[in-house]
Amino acid sequence: MFIIRSKLDNHHPDIGEKLPDDADDDTEERVLREAMAEYKKEQAKSYHDMLRDIVTPRLSAMTEMSKQKRQELIGRVTAIPVFFVAAQAHEAFAGRAKLARRIVNRLSEQFDGDLNETGIPHLRDHLNDIAAEYLAKNYYEDIEKRLESEAGQLAQYFRQQSSALQAEMAGAGQSVRALVTHVRGEVLPWIKNEVKSHLNEFEQTGTAGGRDMRHRLDQVWSMSGRRLQDKTDKWTSYAWNSLKSTARKHGSHTTCGGQHIDITQDICSVLVDDLILAWTSYRDHVIQERIDVLTDDFARQLQAKLEQARIVTEQLEAKEAITQIIKQLETITHGQRLELLREVSMQIREIESIRQLAYDYIQKTMEPVFFRVSLEQGTGCQQRMRTILLEGFQDRIDDIRRYVAQLVDRSVGGLLDSCSSAFDRFGNIAAQRIEHSLDVLGESQRLTDQQEIGRRRALIGQAMACLPVFSDSNDLDS
Repeated sequence: MFIIRSKLDNHHPDIGEKLPDDADDDTEERVLREAMAEYKKEQAKSYHDMLRDIVTPRLSAMTEMSKQKRQELIGRVTAIPVFFVAAQAHEAFAGRAKLARRIVNRLSEQFDGDLNETGIPHLRDHLNDIAAEYLAKNYYEDIEKRLESEAGQLAQYFRQQSSALQAEMAGAGQSVRALVTHVRGEVLPWIKNEVKSHLNEFEQTGTAGGRDMRHRLDQVWSMSGRRLQDKTDKWTSYAWNSLKSTARKHGSHTTCGGQHIDITQDICSVLVDDLILAWTSYRDHVIQERIDVLTDDFARQLQAKLEQARIVTEQLEAKEAITQIIKQLETITHGQRLELLREVSMQIREIESIRQLAYDYIQKTMEPVFFRVSLEQGTGCQQRMRTILLEGFQDRIDDIRRYVAQLVDRSVGGLLDSCSSAFDRFGNIAAQRIEHSLDVLGESQRLTDQQEIGRRRALIGQAMACLPVFSDSNDLDS
């Protein structure tokens, strides 16, 4: 969405030609409002046209499919909502802003003293609708799926226990014990070795991506001289009052003519913004997608290994028991995979924005310079302001570059290390949970009394009845 800080109180549309000679106050107010609505419409169209001009050259129109996607995206650009908001008027009408009486009177005349006319309530309603839609489609659905997954694992455990007891009652327990021995002796060691191999592959990929990131940083440094000169030339073109206001507001100021000045952003745009694409690529493709691919490969390989054990089993009761055991082990692995991906996503979010960290540091570093500029006054102050600003920036540029380089190293290395640790834990925890499942299964397999086995199955049946969403009358015959 576009949120435009309204300057409508400074816009006075010419409505003389639209007013009849005998127009009363109500007619004049209606025509004025219509003119303002038309002005907003024109402004909104200009923002859509601007974004469409940026997007369109990047869209190919060579094939029918690409033409369709092109039209779809252009349509989405055109549909982006534009909100004109007057926060000062809204706060004044709500009684939260302490403004001079003349300003309040002017705002009351402009917006008729109506909170709704400030655009803030309309924007708030729109944001609330977006939040409600997100919660309904994503957040609550995600919680529901996680609960289903946990309950599903519990139901799977009950099915596995029941089928194993059924196999024992039918005299097919030896085949189940053979599977347990096979998983302990071959599959568990394979899991540890496979995770270690995948981890080495992931670290090699991440390290290579980190080198590319640092190479991009070197390129930015080599090209920054000329671009920084352009920025400093722009700073020296500002009038003394703009420089003073900018310094007093910590480097960011909007002039009466609507020109926005942000010295910190100017520095960031040269030293940091060109890194964002490389950082995003490293974070999303080298790290997140690679983790996803590796865990997918691991899960498929584990499934194939377990399937081999089922193929050689001929007894029907044993085959069903083994099927349920394999399903449970696969469910454990799948649950751990999702947990790993959630942990990796959390690690990525924690160090997602190197730009914001760099912006805050640059602003803090330049703060003493801004303070000195804000103190200047009197004859010749404009030239002194420019000199202080440029010399102060030159004194600090090496320190800023050094910090950005350290920030890149820390972010790249920290993300790789934390995700590597998460991947290692994924393998260890998956193996431990499978080991624990086999231990519990082994305890059930030690039962020999038919009456006790029947009692245990009846108890499991009662537990399954507490999970109505997942219980299936075909699972248990108790």
